[in-house]
Amino acid sequence: MAEIVNIHDKRSLSALDNLSRIEGQAKERFTKLSHFKEQEYASSIWQYKGKKLYFREASNKPAYNTLIDQIIKSFVLSALWRNRLKTEPLSYSRIRDLADAGRDLHRANIKCLSELSSQKYSDIWKRIVESGSNVGSKINNLNSLITYLDKEHVLPSQIDIIRAPQRLINPGSRNFCG
Repeated sequence: MAEIVNIHDKRSLSALDNLSRIEGQAKERFTKLSHFKEQEYASSIWQYKGKKLYFREASNKPAYNTLIDQIIKSFVLSALWRNRLKTEPLSYSRIRDLADAGRDLHRANIKCLSELSSQKYSDIWKRIVESGSNVGSKINNLNSLITYLDKEHVLPSQIDIIRAPQRLINPGSRNFCG
């Protein structure tokens, strides 16, 4: 029986090689998606649906470091690519929220792939919860990012995701019985 070998099997590559692989995919997808015609992949500001999409802490701040830039752009482009054939593309606010997950990584001062650990994830998660602002959305986006990186075999170690506390997702709801 012939043995089939998949040279591009991401499971056999290192986390750094997989990071390079997803960045290559992202660059290719960027050129193929009509949303980004006549734009530069390397820019820290993209136009999506007529609005600015920032890959930096704020419009007047420096761009993210190379690692966070690679991760977040790959994450955003993966989401757009998966949904490219749908009648309605993802909304600007959805894409902006996905890109904003980069802020949390930036604020955690992650500079190299080995720093993406369970401890850093827990620190980021706690910081989001303590902020009290859009907690459910921010944690869901962080968890989506971690899930994406895990599926792409970019994480150097296993990270168990933690759901957002229900009381913070929908604080106004009450369950009353009888």
